[in-house]
Amino acid sequence: SMGILASIVGGVGIANVMSISVIQRSAEIGIRRALGHTRSIIASQFLLESLFIGLLGGICGVLLGIVSIFLGATIAGWVFVLAPWLPPAGILLAMVISVIAGLYPSVRAAKLEPLETLAHACQNAGRHQDALDLFAKLQEALPKIAEHKGFRALVRKSEKALGRKESQLPKLKFS
Repeated sequence: SMGILASIVGGVGIANVMSISVIQRSAEIGIRRALGHTRSIIASQFLLESLFIGLLGGICGVLLGIVSIFLGATIAGWVFVLAPWLPPAGILLAMVISVIAGLYPSVRAAKLEPLETLAHACQNAGRHQDALDLFAKLQEALPKIAEHKGFRALVRKSEKALGRKESQLPKLKFS
C-alpha cells in the first residue's frame, strides 16, 4: 500500500509540474502554434517531457531503493538478494505513471489558441503596447489573420487598456 501511495503522489507531482510548465510556457506554445506546429506536435512534446521526468524519477527511485535495502540488509546481517526484473519494472512503472499524469497537461497545451496565448502573455504582464506591436507583426506576416474574430477582440482589448481607438493604429487594418 505504501508503493501505491508513493505512485499516486508521484503522478500528482508530475501532473502539477507539467501543468505549471504549460502555464509558464503559454507564449512559447502560442508562437509555435502560430508558426504552424500542430496540436499533436505540442501534445507530443509535453508527453515526452513527462516521460523523461518519469524516466529520471524511476532511475533515481530504483537506485535509492536498492541502496536503502542493501544498507538495511547489511546492517541487519542479512544477505542482500534482488530479483533482476525488479529494477527495470520499477523504472517502467514510473514511466507509465508519468505518461498517464502528463496526459491532461499535454492535451491542455495542445488546445491553447495561438492568438490568445500570445496576447494574454503580453496583456497579463501589463504590456499592452507590446501586444499591439505583436499583433501588427502577425498581421503583416499572416494577412488573413485579421479576419479571425479572436484577433480583432484581442486587438480591441489592448487598445482599450491603452485608451486608444482602432483608427489610431494604421498598421492594423481590418477588412
